[in-house]
Amino acid sequence: MSLGTVFVVDDDEDIRESIRDLVVSVGINCKTYESADAFFRADTESGPSAVILDVRLPGIGGLEIQKTLVAKGATAPVIFVTGYGDVWTAVQAMKRGAFDFFEKPFSSQELLTRIQAAIGQHVEHLAEKSRLKDIDALLQGLTPRERDILERLGLGKSNKTIAAELAMSVRTVEFHRARMMQKLRARSREDLTRIAIEGRQARDESD
Repeated sequence: MSLGTVFVVDDDEDIRESIRDLVVSVGINCKTYESADAFFRADTESGPSAVILDVRLPGIGGLEIQKTLVAKGATAPVIFVTGYGDVWTAVQAMKRGAFDFFEKPFSSQELLTRIQAAIGQHVEHLAEKSRLKDIDALLQGLTPRERDILERLGLGKSNKTIAAELAMSVRTVEFHRARMMQKLRARSREDLTRIAIEGRQARDESD
């Protein structure tokens, strides 16, 4: 069973092969590319993963690759390795969300530790994304009125306040709330509040 995939973009064949040997030895898949063009032509949608980028590459460099990945909404953590490290480059990489930054020559064990941590982080991210997607699917089963009520429950409003805002009786709000609890598999008002908040997060993820 694979423990994830590492995508390595480096024009130095020795570096590519050494990282491949390193990660494959612990059960992680590895795909290597000598340039940004080769990387972007490849299928990199393979579940939990991490991307290792050389800062200086022929044509498009590592920072530009990272920028493109961010623009595309890619979520795999990025680790930079470079033989031309400097403070400015590291700062720019970290500002854009890089997971870590290594200057060549680097410790293989330290790099492997950070690769495993990066993939672990991505596993957690994908699990959370899947959970929010499931919640969004449940929310699709609500009526427009139920969604109005749930949104207000998520803001901490009382049944009385919700009833006044939506021009209905408190008993009607309670009826809709009971129906929502069944549809959303909630056990309490607190569960509904949590689902309402997570539903907003799910919408934000999809925007």
